[in-house]
Amino acid sequence: MLPGEFPLPEWIFACPGAVVNRLFVHLGAAYDRGFARDYDQVLRDFQIRWCLEHRGQLHCPRCGSAALIRKGWRPRVLRSSRGRLSLQVQQMRCKSCGRTFRPVNAVLGLPFGRLSLLTIN
Repeated sequence: MLPGEFPLPEWIFACPGAVVNRLFVHLGAAYDRGFARDYDQVLRDFQIRWCLEHRGQLHCPRCGSAALIRKGWRPRVLRSSRGRLSLQVQQMRCKSCGRTFRPVNAVLGLPFGRLSLLTIN
């Protein structure tokens, strides 16, 4: 609190049926939904651009072949301090050995296993 400011009365936040409490909950949920939608779209755009820019530099982690095709998107759910965040990750498949992998995971810092973002740092 800044000097000269007065705290809000406790009863504003303590009353379970207060309109202010419901408003904050509703605004927080709407913000989280909007953030998740926008984050997913930005992440998809980034992955497409990254794969196109690094097309000749990508190689299969198993056999080293550069003969790769895009295989679609794999859903991922990340757990964070704000809750669960659903996103899509681009998959690639090697034409030589058939291995499917996600080359952008390392670039984005996404975990390969079932870890939360809180346990990675």
